[in-house]
Amino acid sequence: MQRPQAIGRIITIVIPCVALGLMLANRLDAAGLDTKRINGDDAATLLGTGTGVIVGIVDSGVDVNHPALSGTVSGGQPRLVAEANFVTTEPTNTGDDVYGHGTAVAAQIMSRNSSHLAVATDARYVDARVLDSTNSFSSDAWVVNGMGFAVANGADIINLSLGYFNSNTSGNSRLSEMADYISYGLRIPITVSAGNAGISSNPLPQGPGDAFNVFSVGSTSKASGWSQIVSSSSYGPTTDGRDKPDISAPGDLVSTAQEHTTGYSLWSGTSFAAPNVAGVLTAAIGYGQANDLSTDPLVLKAALINTAEKVLDRSGNAWAPQAASTSAGVLTVTSPLQASAGAGQVDGLQFAKEYIAGQHGPGNVPSAGWDLDNVGTTTLDCHLGELQAGSSLSTTLDWMRHVGWTDLNHNGLIDSSDAFPILAPLAHLNLYVYRDGQLIADSLSTVDDVQALFLTNVAAGDYNIRVTRASGSGASEEFGLAWTATQVPEPSTLALFALGSGALFARRRKKDDRTS
Repeated sequence: MQRPQAIGRIITIVIPCVALGLMLANRLDAAGLDTKRINGDDAATLLGTGTGVIVGIVDSGVDVNHPALSGTVSGGQPRLVAEANFVTTEPTNTGDDVYGHGTAVAAQIMSRNSSHLAVATDARYVDARVLDSTNSFSSDAWVVNGMGFAVANGADIINLSLGYFNSNTSGNSRLSEMADYISYGLRIPITVSAGNAGISSNPLPQGPGDAFNVFSVGSTSKASGWSQIVSSSSYGPTTDGRDKPDISAPGDLVSTAQEHTTGYSLWSGTSFAAPNVAGVLTAAIGYGQANDLSTDPLVLKAALINTAEKVLDRSGNAWAPQAASTSAGVLTVTSPLQASAGAGQVDGLQFAKEYIAGQHGPGNVPSAGWDLDNVGTTTLDCHLGELQAGSSLSTTLDWMRHVGWTDLNHNGLIDSSDAFPILAPLAHLNLYVYRDGQLIADSLSTVDDVQALFLTNVAAGDYNIRVTRASGSGASEEFGLAWTATQVPEPSTLALFALGSGALFARRRKKDDRTS
């Protein structure tokens, strides 16, 4: 599908909305360890630094002259691709960041300053200013048009560190539907802050962090060594029962300072968790483009979720799926992610390894990899083969809500005049693991667009992963599938959750040199 090339007119709808981050203190000179904590440096070593990738920064603007974000990339092009201001109440602004939020978000993805080195240091960016001088937006049209501008200028990934308060988080606001269209129709990944309402009367993930197809990101806290979800991070399930956020990342961190200063400041909130995920994804997109691997959001989300570190939830409890039970020796998961942590915290090293392993299947597959495929009336199997006793196996399946784009003003552009209709009810796929031909575990959520199983200490045997379509008989549904089987227990593996004989949920401890 051809991308629209520019932005059209603006229609104003007033709703309460904010950027999802706060600046806590000015001019901190030391860089934070949040990027290393998620093995972002390892991700950059294996995947590269985002060469050839354009990131859409839809935020409060960007200080394009900040040393962390200025200059040229390795190919000689300027880092800034395009900039524009969509805040109609401040029409004289050209895209400049007068608050500091957007500059800090951008730096978390691509800062090349030696005192605060990000993952995607060779990426370029589009600056779409949609938050005003108070770091808020009074019209969703500003954000719609800003997202359209990013798409029109070639964004390969978009970051939205913003949201709005809504009692209904079923993913049916215009921003959520538009985000789902961009993901589904244009295959552009979107990272979104889950929100900072965890201790409020409405703690649910805020739109568009409630969208189906996006990467909704919760926040871990520096006080915990970024190993526990901060209490303020919004958490699910959504009002229609889906697991959100999808993943988490450090949200208390050091990034660029406010208003054109060249120092660094301490920022806090899911605004800064989302770009941590975006930085790792940007590196993967650059690697995929250079090595002819799919950069489809389905592939990236399946691999990211499948390799997440299983951090503690907001209450300090060990990671566990929202709903699981065992009957007759079969582990059945009906709500695969955790309410506040999602799948856990992004692990750049493990994600990079799995993504680099490449596409395989169906049929016989190696111990790690992924597949982008379709399933209809027949099952699809990935045969892993023999695993030793004590091995671990994780596998994640995801698919998308189908959302379209109606160009109501017939200008060929994505803008606030347009509609984003839901094209069909969400399909439902199921995920199964078999040992020696016998079912041992399944993920059977009836509302989510993700199924996941994290198993450790399994019995020896011949293993097979199966995908089936549970609804929409006869139709073919595209999906992403990722898996990792480790033949022997890693020294760094700690079992956190047991359910039934030999079925444990696990997390990797952070390496000693990644601690704060």
